[in-house]
Amino acid sequence: MPTSILQARQHYTALHEQHLTMRYYDADKLLFNEWRGVVPSEVLKLYTLTVCHFVVDYEVAYVLADYSRMTAPSLVDQLWVINHSENLLRHSVLLRVATVLSPELFQPLEEPATNPPAIGLKLPCDMRDFPLKEEALHWLLPM
Repeated sequence: MPTSILQARQHYTALHEQHLTMRYYDADKLLFNEWRGVVPSEVLKLYTLTVCHFVVDYEVAYVLADYSRMTAPSLVDQLWVINHSENLLRHSVLLRVATVLSPELFQPLEEPATNPPAIGLKLPCDMRDFPLKEEALHWLLPM
């Protein structure tokens, strides 16, 4: 369910499957992804490509990726996601990406050199990890 900031805004659900729900808020150019459970490797790869193509095709400016209910994928899968996402999103119009991590995976930003973002993407936009969706949304869409 979208957080309270988004509940009053019009959106459409681009994808709703067992492991991923994608909601797009056209007026805000915001894509909200909610990942869940243990995502099999091939499904993770397919959904990663789906999200990246959606971002490029719809000229998404802001992404809220909620991984708080997803089990961390294997290191091999994380590296695949990094490499393919960077290649596909390099020429996107993304401005900001906010990632919500589960409390046990969230690392405060006080030591950025020793605590890099969870999946280590290097994109030409602002990226930041958050422990809560509300905080991420306030950063993404300042009111």
